[in-house]
Amino acid sequence: TQTNISEVLTEFSYKVAYATYSDLEQKSNQLHAKIMSFNSTNMSSDLEACKQLWKDTRAAWEQSEAFLFGPVATEDIDPAIDDWPVNQQDLDSLLLSNQVFSQGFLDSTQTTLKGFHPMEYLLFGANGSKTPGDFTAREHEYLVALADYIKRLTTKLRKTWEPTEPGNYLVQFTQAGSNGNIYASK
Repeated sequence: TQTNISEVLTEFSYKVAYATYSDLEQKSNQLHAKIMSFNSTNMSSDLEACKQLWKDTRAAWEQSEAFLFGPVATEDIDPAIDDWPVNQQDLDSLLLSNQVFSQGFLDSTQTTLKGFHPMEYLLFGANGSKTPGDFTAREHEYLVALADYIKRLTTKLRKTWEPTEPGNYLVQFTQAGSNGNIYASK
């Protein structure tokens, strides 16, 4: 039998892309909540939970990298949360500065200072054995800012594929070849 291309596009859009980005957003929200808890308690159990949730969220991100097209690419979400290597010298200097870690600052700062990799550096440390007592107040501040940033971008990414959102990419992808579509053909 001949494969129905429209069906493939629809199945991919709903069951792969949208489902993967929804899972990524959910894990990012869990990570954010636990980082907020760790910021308040500075307890070892919360830090260990943050580390595990970082791994879980990172794994969901890696799964989404199987399809780095659409808004993740056109809106530069990929480099915004996954650029590396971490510039440790610049990150350490930033932590010693008086910079306010606002949304605007994170949106405008270099990509190697935001996203998953700086968060990993803060959570695990350079040697992977960071403890709650190793955190400075500024590291806590930046960790929260990074969690907010990743949560915001993963929500934005999921919404770009959300079937009920106006102008969503899912419609563009599933209706490739129709008039006014960004894709001339299926």
